[in-house]
Amino acid sequence: MFYGVELFPPDESLRTSHPNYKVCSIGDSGERFDAGVCVEVIEHLTPSMLKGLARQMAQVSTPGALYLINSGQPAFVKNEDPEYLDPMGRGHVVSYSIEGARNIFEPHGFHVIPLPGRQWAFLLEFRSENTKQSPQELLEKRLWSPLPENTAVLRDGSAGSLMYHAGRDAARVYLEYATVVERTNWALGLQTEVERLRTQAAQRAAESEVHARGARPARADFDVQPAHAGLLGRARHWLRTHTA
Repeated sequence: MFYGVELFPPDESLRTSHPNYKVCSIGDSGERFDAGVCVEVIEHLTPSMLKGLARQMAQVSTPGALYLINSGQPAFVKNEDPEYLDPMGRGHVVSYSIEGARNIFEPHGFHVIPLPGRQWAFLLEFRSENTKQSPQELLEKRLWSPLPENTAVLRDGSAGSLMYHAGRDAARVYLEYATVVERTNWALGLQTEVERLRTQAAQRAAESEVHARGARPARADFDVQPAHAGLLGRARHWLRTHTA
């Protein structure tokens, strides 16, 4: 049921001898997959190499196949791990954004699904029938209405239903928390923008009032009414306007 596919495996003494561990590319594995996990791989691949991987994944995926792709996105690199891009050390050469992933995977039939609060992972669904639903709706549907066969796999084994409950509850809590944080940040950002606009409007109103006052005939400087200024008033006005 479960397979490991590794094109560049560790030394034979350090890897499993299980027959389901295949040393090859996924396109040459000879299997069809309903789901998969790709952890810390795509950041090692150039865009052309990742396009090749996307093409191979499409060749071996069943309709509806879902993959979790774990890789640091630009926001993660910028805000959480500035040393993530490390060509000479860890071999990390690219940080793919969600939009970048879409440009590469969607031409091969994949739907890219972002994960709220997780700037180091996203989902790929092959030949998705749910493209009209929002990513949030898709995730909620998966977590609250899991497939019976997947539930059976997690309930199977000596641990009873432990894996099922631990996995389900952890995933639900993660999604609810990420949603709360995302919406709270949105609300705080909106409040900041409202306050900025209010301050800006108040400043403009004050400037308009000052401008309006400045456009009126001056009285405080010379205490002269323009209509009755006379020769002395006109002289003062000329001095004020020509010597400022």
